[in-house]
This record gives sequence, C-alpha cells and structure tokens, in this order.
Amino acid sequence: MTRIRTARRRRLAAALAAGLLAASLPAAASASPAAVLPAAPDAAAPPAAGPPPGVEDYAGIVNLWGCSGSLVRFRQSLDTDRALVLTNGHCWEKGFPTADQVIYREPSTRTALVLQPDGKDLGTGFKADQIAYGTMLDTDALVYRLAATYADVRARTGIAPLTLADRPPTPPVKVVVNSGAKKKIYRCTYDKQIHRLREGSWVWKDALRYPDCKVVPGTSGSPVIDVATGLVVGVNNTTPMGGGDCQFNNPCEVDEAGKVTVTRDAGYGTQTYLFTECLNDRREIDLAVPTCRLPGPKR
Repeated sequence: MTRIRTARRRRLAAALAAGLLAASLPAAASASPAAVLPAAPDAAAPPAAGPPPGVEDYAGIVNLWGCSGSLVRFRQSLDTDRALVLTNGHCWEKGFPTADQVIYREPSTRTALVLQPDGKDLGTGFKADQIAYGTMLDTDALVYRLAATYADVRARTGIAPLTLADRPPTPPVKVVVNSGAKKKIYRCTYDKQIHRLREGSWVWKDALRYPDCKVVPGTSGSPVIDVATGLVVGVNNTTPMGGGDCQFNNPCEVDEAGKVTVTRDAGYGTQTYLFTECLNDRREIDLAVPTCRLPGPKR
C-alpha cells in the first residue's frame, strides 16, 4: 500500500515470530477515581496560540520499525487506561490481512518506540499485549493495546497521546502526515473524500486524498493530523507507484457511478473516526456496541 513500509518489516515479522517476550499485564487499578487526561480540543474550536502537538514536532509519534504510528486516545480516555497505538492494517507483524480479514482482540508482542518532540529516539519502547482491532476491509487501520497505561508512558517519556477525531473532516483541510519511521513531516491539503479507493483485492471506503503529498515507503501508518485542531482524522496508507490501474502499489479512485481515476503522486489515508463509535463503558473498542459500524470477523 505504497506498502508504504520498508523491507525491514519482513525481517521484523520473522524476529517477532521467533519469540519476543510478551509484556506482563499491569497491576489492577486502585479503587480511587481515575484521573482524566487533559481535555481534547473540539473539532470546531479555533487554533490554539501555538501549533498542536504532532503538527510541527514528533510529540505522540511512534516508530514501528518499517512502519509509522501514533500514540492515540479517545476524548473519554482516562490516564489509567491502557495506551493505544494506531497504524495501518497492512503493518500487521504477520503480513497483509486478506481483503475480508478482521483481527480482533488477538495477542501481540509488537514494540512501539515513542519519539521525543525533536524526533530523537531515546530507546523508550513499549510492548503491546493485544491487537484491539485491525483490518484492511473498508479501512486500512490497526490499533495496538499496550501493556502500559497512558500515565506509564507519560512518566517514562513525558509524552501525551494525540486525540482521535470523532467525526469525519470536511475538505478542504490542511493536514500533516507525520512519519515516525522516516522522521519526516509532510504538509498537505486533504482535498476530497474518495467514495472507494481500490488497490489489488482491497477496497477502502471514504478515503482521504491529499494530492500535494508524495508519501514514500516507511510512512505507512502515519497519523493524518488536522493542523487547526491537532486531532487525528486518518491514517496514511498508500500512493500510486506505477503499474496497472487499481493493482498492487497503484490505487485507483472509484466514484459512485463506477468511474475509475488514478491521481498520480497523490497520497491517501483512511478515516479513523469510526473507532470512536465502538467504545464500551470501559472505553475499549467493542464490536458489540450498537453504534459500531466497523466490520467484524468472519463467523
């Protein structure tokens, strides 16, 4: 998917399969009330005096060795909740999911390296213990649950999570694609919602297009951040790299009438607000929540 990742991912998958130790679960939370993370900005709020985290620095950005990602929270999240890392479904350590595959609450030992605002790697990695959700069906997104809480991450790194938007952005929107693997921030304009984005056997709904950003391998999984609000509105996943239209590494746009278009050099991302519709009362991604529209595993 640009397979906007590097060849090191395949070596990483083999290393993970060979036996990285699973992180132990944190001790049970105390009975005292959980502290609430700082309030998230409202999508309609005016810009703050300075740029939000992640817009001009690497605060909240992670390196997944071959893919990028971000430390994310929901508006409702508490600092005692398990921390979450957002990336692409095709960044799964076991390889690309099939076109109809959903990974839900499966174990993982993936390590996420949390970057400092200046992009420096201080070697502060956090192990996942679960894939909360991942797929390449309708969207190309995967959420890791870390063994650490948001409070643990902040205590060790000083870094707070980025916040997921709970509604789709309305173009045009100035965005950045912030890559932890490439240590590069791409400044773009999300100009159009694409009805269907097709690449090989995969089809993604309501994709974000940013034609002025030529993203490259390694930027897969980077958050797409609204510059005005600092909210994560999507996850970067692909760009045309040549070949047959709609084939692997050469995505095509399909409109409501079935017309196919290839926009050369455009970057694309998939929307992430659907995750916010699937939260249970423990602030976990739960496909049984009545409002949840994420596809579920095959039965």
